[in-house]
Amino acid sequence: MQVTTSAVSHKMAPREPLTIAQLKDRAPSVFATRAASKMSENYTFVSSLQAMDIMTKVGLVPVDASQRRSKSDPTAARHLVRLAFKSDIEKAKARKVGETIPEVVLVNSHNGRSAFKLYYGLFRFVCANGLIVSDHEIGATRRHIGSAEAILDEVENLLEQGESVIKRVQRMQHTMLTEAQRLKFAQRALELRYLTKDQELDTAKLPTIQPAQLLVPRRPEDIGLDLWHTYNVVQENMVVGGLTGKSSNGRATHTRQLRDVRKLVAVNTGLWDLASGLIRVKEAA
Repeated sequence: MQVTTSAVSHKMAPREPLTIAQLKDRAPSVFATRAASKMSENYTFVSSLQAMDIMTKVGLVPVDASQRRSKSDPTAARHLVRLAFKSDIEKAKARKVGETIPEVVLVNSHNGRSAFKLYYGLFRFVCANGLIVSDHEIGATRRHIGSAEAILDEVENLLEQGESVIKRVQRMQHTMLTEAQRLKFAQRALELRYLTKDQELDTAKLPTIQPAQLLVPRRPEDIGLDLWHTYNVVQENMVVGGLTGKSSNGRATHTRQLRDVRKLVAVNTGLWDLASGLIRVKEAA
């Protein structure tokens, strides 16, 4: 079977630590010093900036950040910060195509919309010059953390999942899929993108693209019929957007890049769950 690549390409800049100015520009709510005024005295404020300062003790530095748009109080909005080990960043040029590095993903808000959460993340090198794309956020810790000093323990506990994560990736790499299974995976992924907060499918917002479009890789390094390649290709097409379809009246439509923090986390962790579930199905067959 011949697999072609998409004409649409998405590349990220080489991984480098964010400066304070860059972090403030991308996610100003990271620097909040108090909770939103609407919150009660019972609300536990956890400073994202203080948490990040503590993470530097294990060599983690911020490499990417974003936050949800908020008209009411942007200083308290839900935000996401990805942190990588400085040692991994320094060794980036020596990485081989397809290798991954671990990251910690911080999600927080100061308006009650999101509790402080940490996720295990992976970044995968896909280009010979070290350009990378996000794969997923894995293994969320969902406990409320009342003291920022407890965060270091949470980070260490999270990173202990690394060995099991790598084993899961290896199982994906050795799980070959039929075309029917790949299409089904893409269909379920497409539905995942348009689930509401109540986990119901918002049919009114379903795009006019076809599931098969999610399976088209954007670069030769992503060609492969195993679950790992399929999963990565679908994830990038879902998150980056730029796929062309047609509306009922024949007008061209385009999927948008996924920017909303809540949806970005939900889609990424949901895709990981879909892939993990498919491993179990294949191994039980």
